[in-house]
Amino acid sequence: EIQSPVTNHLIFSWKDLWCSRTGLHWTRLGLGLAMTAQLTGINVVIYYSPQIFKDANINNELVATFLVVGLWNFLSVFVATILVDRAGRRPLMLAGLSGMTVAAAMLGCVFGVITNSTLKSGVAISAILLFVFGFEI
Repeated sequence: EIQSPVTNHLIFSWKDLWCSRTGLHWTRLGLGLAMTAQLTGINVVIYYSPQIFKDANINNELVATFLVVGLWNFLSVFVATILVDRAGRRPLMLAGLSGMTVAAAMLGCVFGVITNSTLKSGVAISAILLFVFGFEI
């Protein structure tokens, strides 16, 4: 005979989610994390990377974007996976947001202050890599 599995789990309703103190806490936390991930601007950095490389006088900006940013993004995931067990989620999130803030400031300086072409290219690539790494951790 087929036996039904033991169901020993809790069932929550929408009322529990929105009206209880615990449900509301977890709902706010989840919405806050989702909003933080979207408001960081990673989509803008990835989308405009070819233009950023072009403005930083890097030849063949599409290849540079796909190889440098794509490969760095791929490798950063593995580093983040290793670090999350050692450092914890909250310290990594705060470190990542701090790194992304520094990287965004660096990108602003690249196109607003720096005039040296060689320095501009190096700082632009470093800022994009730091931004992507900050997002992944």
